[in-house]
Amino acid sequence: MFSNTTPVGAYRGAGRPEANYYMERPRRHRRGRDRHRPHRAAPPATTSRPRRCHTRARTANTYDSGDFTALLDRALALADWDGFAAGRAESRARGRLRGRRHRRLPRTDRRIGPRDGAAIRFEADGAVTIITGTLDYGQGHASPFAQVLSTRLGIPFHKIRLLQGDSDALIAGGGTGGSKSMMTSGKAIVEAGEKVIEKGREIAAHVLEAAAADIEFRAGWFTIAGTDRSVGLMELAEKLHAGLEIAGRGAAEPRCREH
Repeated sequence: MFSNTTPVGAYRGAGRPEANYYMERPRRHRRGRDRHRPHRAAPPATTSRPRRCHTRARTANTYDSGDFTALLDRALALADWDGFAAGRAESRARGRLRGRRHRRLPRTDRRIGPRDGAAIRFEADGAVTIITGTLDYGQGHASPFAQVLSTRLGIPFHKIRLLQGDSDALIAGGGTGGSKSMMTSGKAIVEAGEKVIEKGREIAAHVLEAAAADIEFRAGWFTIAGTDRSVGLMELAEKLHAGLEIAGRGAAEPRCREH
C-alpha cells in the first residue's frame, strides 16, 4: 500500500514515541559514537532506586524499579543486532530491504489519581448505578464495569446501570484513552465496593443484632460468623430506602445509599 502520510500504529498515535525518536536520532548518528551509548548512560543506575525524574519534575514522577541497561542488552541479543549485516545481505539478494531501529520509552504504571474515580448508588427501584468519569464513546464500558461490581459485591448483573460523564454526580474524571479505563476506573469501582462492604457490615450488624466484627461478607450476603443467619446486600439497600432506623443515625439518609 502506498500513502502520502506517515503511518502510526504500534502506539495508537500517542505521539510520545515519535517525539522520542526525533530527539534521539541526531545524537545516535554522530560520527564514531556508539548508538547504544545514550540508552546505557541515560537511565539512572539500578542501585539508585528510588530516584526522582528530573526531566519532568513538575509531575514528581519517581523511578522505583527497572534494570533498563540489562533490558536493552537482552533486547539486542534477541534481535541478533550484531548479525544484522548478514540479514540485510540476504534480504537484498531477494530484492527486499531490511532496516533496524530501537529506542527507549519509559512509561509510568497506571494508578488511580485525582482525575479518576467511581461511585456506587443503590436506587429506590432496586437497580444499582455505577457513576464514573471515564466516558465510553464506543468501547463498551458498561459490561466490564458491571462484571467488576457483580464479582465484588454479588449484585445481579442485570440490575447494574452505568452513569458516565455527569459532573453533578461525580466531581473527578479523566475520560478514557490510552488503555486505562479498566485499570483506573475498574480499580476505583473495586475500592468503592470496599466502602460499600465496610458500611454495609455496620448496617447488617444492626439488622442481625450482632457485633460488626462478627459480620462476614461473601457473594452478596452479610452473615454472622459461625451461624446461618444472614441478610443480603440488596435487601439491606431496600430496607434503607424503606426508612430503616439505624442505631445512632435515625432514619436512613441519601448518604447511606451512595458510596
